Amino acid sequence: MRERVMPRVAPTPKCRLNADGCHETKARGLAVLNSPLSNKGTAFTADERKTSGLIGLPPPGISTLAAQVKLGDIVQQVEDAMWQPEYRRLQAS
Repeated sequence: MRERVMPRVAPTPKCRLNADGCHETKARGLAVLNSPLSNKGTAFTADERKTSGLIGLPPPGISTLAAQVKLGDIVQQVEDAMWQPEYRRLQAS
């Protein structure tokens, strides 16, 4: 029997702007998550998850895009603080 090969990523969906300036797509499930234009991470509301076929795919917690940006800033600050001693050591050599 021939072995089935499943693609790792779904094809990029086609998106268009609606009257509100938001991206609309007919894509569902992994195709939504693999598209940088439509993937909002954990910022999908419960209704958006249901209509986009995302139930069980992203992490169960729901947050806002602003909270994700704030978390990203905090992570960047921690990484910068971790690398500062290494930069000083390299500059001293």
